[in-house]
Amino acid sequence: MHRIIALCENATAHVLDIKGRYAFPPIMLSGYPSKTVQSGAFLVVVTTKAFIHVWNIHAKSVVLKSESLLPLLTQYDPEKDRSLDVARIQVAAGGLPIIILNTGKTFMYSLELTAWFMISDPRGLVSSPLTSDQTISGRLLFSGGRLRNKPQPAIVSHIKLKLATCTEMKNADGIMQWLIALAKSLATHELWKELHQLCEDLLGPTHSAAKVSSKWNPKIVGLVDKRKVLRQILTLLLEDLKFQEFYTEFDELLRDVESQETTTSVPITSPP
Repeated sequence: MHRIIALCENATAHVLDIKGRYAFPPIMLSGYPSKTVQSGAFLVVVTTKAFIHVWNIHAKSVVLKSESLLPLLTQYDPEKDRSLDVARIQVAAGGLPIIILNTGKTFMYSLELTAWFMISDPRGLVSSPLTSDQTISGRLLFSGGRLRNKPQPAIVSHIKLKLATCTEMKNADGIMQWLIALAKSLATHELWKELHQLCEDLLGPTHSAAKVSSKWNPKIVGLVDKRKVLRQILTLLLEDLKFQEFYTEFDELLRDVESQETTTSVPITSPP
């Protein structure tokens, strides 16, 4: 369903179909339009008064109502002697806006908290709002990249922050890859207790009674199968002999759980 957007000097946004017919009457904005992005069904408009609006123009519904960008822009960049400005706008799952400033800092809005998340800071460890395959593959984390010389807590913190960002963005590939990267980092630094906790969280309850009372969800944000990720992590750990006992423990537990699920899912038929 294609839509044509026209922004006018009288602070209105006009939404038309491919034949030039109005989808609905013009939208009155909170100020003159400055920047706009259309991504699928979602229309993002930033006004000169630094307010951002997001609509689903196919469903004719609001995603984000007149939210101020001033908390992001009322800063100063002492290194380059410049004021902050919006350089680019991206749209995440569900139409949530991602704001990239001219300094490289990146923010995403949270409807649940009605607040902006900072998901990227080029001066810190979080260098990109999106998952980098190069980082995940280990070339950056473990083979001479810029994180190699960082202290161990900083590396783990970096990975956890990237994981939280991908979870908020509902980026399934990123969630899976950063979980594996987290396990790799914990294993590399021999943080046994935290690695054990991570694998336990992915494994979930290991007997039927626990399943009834537990609030454990087998999928992360409904997209990533936790036990599938655990199986990949165990396969990676098996490459190092010092993790043999660790692998055996969780491999047996995982096989038991999978066996229980298979037994439960098989329908019982009465004899004729």
